Amino acid sequence: MPLTEHRLYGPPGVGKTTELTRLIGKIVAERGPDSLLVTSFTKAAAITLAQKNEDVDEKHLGTLHSICFHALGQPKIAETHIKEFNEAYPHFAISGGTRSDPDDPYGGGEVSEGSTSADVLFSEMQILRARMVPQLGWPTPVQAFAAAWTEWKYLNDYVDFQGFIEKCYTDVEYAPGTPEIAILDEAQDTTKLEMSLLRKWAEHMDYMMVAFDDDQLLYHFVGARVETLLNPSIPDAQKHYLTESKRVPRAVHATSQAWIQQVSLREPKAYLPRDCEGEVRVNVNPRLTWKNPELVLEDAQPYLDAGKSVMFLASCAFMLDPLKHALRAAALPFHNPYRRKRGDWNPLHASNGVSTAQRLLAYLAPLPGVGGDAWTGTWTHRDVALFGSLLEAKGTFKHGMKDTLKMWASDYAPMTPADWTALFLDDIVAPDFLFDDDEEIYAWLEARMLPSKKAALAFPLEIARKRSHVALAETPQIILGSVHCSPGDEPVFTTNRGYVPIKDLMPDWDHVLSYDSTTNHLCFGSYHGKLANGYKITAMSQHYYEGTMLHLVTDKSRTRVTPNHLIQAKFNETFYEKWMVYLMEKDGWWRVGICTTAHRPYRSGGLPGRLATEQGDGGWILGIYHTRKEALISEATIQGKYGIPGLTFRSSKDRSLDTIDLQRIHAAVSENVHHRALQLLSDFGLCEECPLYKRTTPGTEDVKKNLSGMFLTYAANIISGYMDIPVAPLGFLQGKKNLREKPLWCKVTVNKEQFSGDVYSIDVDKWHHYVSGGAIVHNSVKGGEADCCYLFPDVSRAGMREYLTAGEPRDSVYRLMYVGMTRAKESLILCAPSSNLSVRW
Repeated sequence: MPLTEHRLYGPPGVGKTTELTRLIGKIVAERGPDSLLVTSFTKAAAITLAQKNEDVDEKHLGTLHSICFHALGQPKIAETHIKEFNEAYPHFAISGGTRSDPDDPYGGGEVSEGSTSADVLFSEMQILRARMVPQLGWPTPVQAFAAAWTEWKYLNDYVDFQGFIEKCYTDVEYAPGTPEIAILDEAQDTTKLEMSLLRKWAEHMDYMMVAFDDDQLLYHFVGARVETLLNPSIPDAQKHYLTESKRVPRAVHATSQAWIQQVSLREPKAYLPRDCEGEVRVNVNPRLTWKNPELVLEDAQPYLDAGKSVMFLASCAFMLDPLKHALRAAALPFHNPYRRKRGDWNPLHASNGVSTAQRLLAYLAPLPGVGGDAWTGTWTHRDVALFGSLLEAKGTFKHGMKDTLKMWASDYAPMTPADWTALFLDDIVAPDFLFDDDEEIYAWLEARMLPSKKAALAFPLEIARKRSHVALAETPQIILGSVHCSPGDEPVFTTNRGYVPIKDLMPDWDHVLSYDSTTNHLCFGSYHGKLANGYKITAMSQHYYEGTMLHLVTDKSRTRVTPNHLIQAKFNETFYEKWMVYLMEKDGWWRVGICTTAHRPYRSGGLPGRLATEQGDGGWILGIYHTRKEALISEATIQGKYGIPGLTFRSSKDRSLDTIDLQRIHAAVSENVHHRALQLLSDFGLCEECPLYKRTTPGTEDVKKNLSGMFLTYAANIISGYMDIPVAPLGFLQGKKNLREKPLWCKVTVNKEQFSGDVYSIDVDKWHHYVSGGAIVHNSVKGGEADCCYLFPDVSRAGMREYLTAGEPRDSVYRLMYVGMTRAKESLILCAPSSNLSVRW
């Protein structure tokens, strides 16, 4: 029985950090700073305690990984040398990232993009180590990976993050500095290995205080378990409870406590609400789901009008995307101050440096309400340096004055008329800031801004125009937060095993046939003995996807892919001599128009010709029609429904409006049109980042610059009936033909379905194509609080599997929703489910 272990239970909002700060201060005053070791699972909690306790030696305060890292003499970190491991053991290659901060070994628990099949083995190995499961009980593939990983670390004298804890547990008898007392904060997310180390060190101390709330355990995915905290049992005299919430009102408290009682294992606690009735609304409207963001915002508007902060919480980040787009369309500022690295949740904030919104505020500095107590009613040199980076140099600044702006970046001296004259061209007159609603203020900036800054400026400019510049300067009331591939059964043709579900491919064993688009030939590879070698799978990844899945169906194949999957295609004979309606984009401007499709024999025109003439950046086909009249009707309908102009970007001869006139019109409406164009693309199942035609080649992908012959495009752009895709002949797949064979080109029909689940992607050596379903396809390579909280009950398919599994898996979902409930300071709105993949309130 750990007689030296005390436990401090801190339910939501009871002031656990305040109590720990008080306790730390008392210990330091009585025993001195060297008597204490303060650690936390999360970097954020350690920083908070450090900021409030300056007397504690930094060597005695931090995450447990950081403390162990220093205790071991700062060994070389294995995770910073992943490339070396992959070269030594290519069959176990992992993505691994470049984490090198022992203060933050889990990186917030986020799964990185572009993971490999071995990443799953690596992750499972780390969890098993954290849970102290003997290696003999590990799955065989994990044991094999662990043997290679351990050998590589030993040969290179590396230690990985989990090894920091393991080596201290086996080799370091006393905590660094031999402290008399240890305090562990946020212990609910501590693994069995970490707790075992701390309990070992605590045997040589007067006592250890472990502070946590088992009901808020969220890091089960790295091996944290409630039984680790609650076992072994300790005497009641060593249990301490903080009982009165300073955040959660009575109604929210009652609902959240009834909810958390459903978990199978927890510490019973006395826990009281704050003296406020509060409000809970449950399923007030069956349409109040994450899929109806306009309705959600309408429901939240009374809280916003009353000056309340409003938090929208979901179990998965993708469930917040519709709301995120609706907030942008309504010019409502939003943020997540607890997850600054999520740029899409913080469009007005830069994780590093100065944001575009802050540069706009620098431009608006002369207006009242900007700059707070430091407001002077004029610009400083720094203000001009900040917003000057948004402006075109040519036609705005005198020669060489951009260098002056760089020197002004830290100069807070007021701007003078002489400074303006020296900096700007003589005909550039400062905008009139006498009236804060004067459109000239924004027109002046827009007329001179760099095209590359237009997209980033669109949202903050819309806020300033619709909500006022003061709204842009204030902390947003709204908080968003979350407590291209193929489905796993999609068959891929291998040269050694025939068709294999993509999820079951073994990159170190399976080889696939491929396709050389430069010569239009399928390739089996060369023969080795009686078998064809095929082509190596150089990378494989897996991640969860929820959204539209496309079925590409021909009379000889059936293939399922996500909309951004690359597909080799060509237009068939039915495409020619018709009319099309298209969407075109240029520097953030959008328009809808019509033109002919293509001609036999060839003559100029069509979408490529229109884009070339107008210097458009990208184009999408919205529909194909037999007559010009049908196309005109469709064009007018789309323009009217979505509010997107039809004016060209450049003028042709004998037109009343010249190119400058047209560009001025597009510049004036572009901020309003952008979100409408995105809605149009979404409704048509198209992707903004995946145009059918693109004037410049994106990255290394060979997206065709014209639409003649074969071209590589995205699955979302495939047009049913009017395009062919290459299909592998059955005889070729059965090995009855030569090692190289031309594919069949078959008319494709596109069907759509909603999909939720894991999807997979592979990368193939040399030709970067493989055969899937008969068709040839290309590589697919806790915190916070608010006055009012909206909580969505939906979970991912993986989350639903946990919810339907009794014990720890289901408990993890209960705790996730409990944490969301207890963020509310006044009102809690438990929204309606959008599907069967939801918990039941």
